[in-house]
Amino acid sequence: MLTDFVRKGTLHRRETAPADVTSLIKEANQALSIASTLKPADKDRDDYAYQGVVKLATALLGAAGYHSSHKTEDGDLFVAVKRLLPEQKPFADLADEWRGRRALIAKGKSWPVDGVEADARLERAWSFRAAVFEWIRTHRRDVAAP
Repeated sequence: MLTDFVRKGTLHRRETAPADVTSLIKEANQALSIASTLKPADKDRDDYAYQGVVKLATALLGAAGYHSSHKTEDGDLFVAVKRLLPEQKPFADLADEWRGRRALIAKGKSWPVDGVEADARLERAWSFRAAVFEWIRTHRRDVAAP
């Protein structure tokens, strides 16, 4: 399913220990929880939410038996998410757009994320979390996902 990523060297096949996946899930939960406590206009809110999404995507790949490499970019993670969770394609596309926008903001070439946009992204990130957990519960019974 993700063999083209393996051929390119952006992912490696590797059985991931349940504890490693659980650790990524905890990090994602922490980032999303922190984002949820910050005010919508707080720049860090969007950063924490995005970090949570990347951790969730990484946990999903780990649970599926893939490990990222030094060549793996966030955009690759989101393409892989679309293959593992096809019903999450709209969110993965949003996450990739989010990634690109963050890069433009960092270069001063885009406006900052406003509170309404940050709220919408965070809400979608929590929904993505639920989809990732459902996939893990179904495919990796050895991983403790809430």
